[in-house]
Amino acid sequence: MSNIKALHCGCSYVFIPGFINADIEISGWLPPEVINQVIIMDAEKKFPFSDNELDYIYSEHMIEHLSYDGCKNFIKESYRCLKPGGVIRTAFPKIEFLINAYKHPESYQTYITKHYEMFNEQLIKDFNGVENIPISFLINDCYHLWGHKVMYDIPALKKLFEIYGFINLKECGFGESDHQIFKGIEHSNKMGYECNKLETGIIECTKL
Repeated sequence: MSNIKALHCGCSYVFIPGFINADIEISGWLPPEVINQVIIMDAEKKFPFSDNELDYIYSEHMIEHLSYDGCKNFIKESYRCLKPGGVIRTAFPKIEFLINAYKHPESYQTYITKHYEMFNEQLIKDFNGVENIPISFLINDCYHLWGHKVMYDIPALKKLFEIYGFINLKECGFGESDHQIFKGIEHSNKMGYECNKLETGIIECTKL
């Protein structure tokens, strides 16, 4: 990857070797030995890169933390900074997952139970068991516990990337890509690999 310039935007506690790892602040969960290698960058403002400088851009569970205008800025700045033919991969908690969980909670009991046991035990006490918690509380948690501002589905994000000039828009499987640099790139979050895979949507697209 010596000749490849790739940005990991919104790296949080996940440091990807070979990438420029950037976030709006330094996560306390990062290994101490890599903290000085993370750059401070606000995805809602102009990126600290020149036009046509980057080959790849990756973000995972970052875009939902931006305002809608901030999301548009992220897409426009990504287009500006990518080289022609450069590729962006965006992984995010898809709203389709929450809709399906709301309609069919019985199919998501493992996820729901793990969520409340890890992040909201008070509701388990209030309703005398996970099985008694109304599913609407999961929807609220998925917005407010993590500071999410706007949740997207696959068609909405595809349309936004298309509006700002990207082509070859493609929905990808978790860790799957035609680009070697992105293969297996999604990580296991605090709830584990399978839960992250279940809730995550992924789009790849290319700068014309």
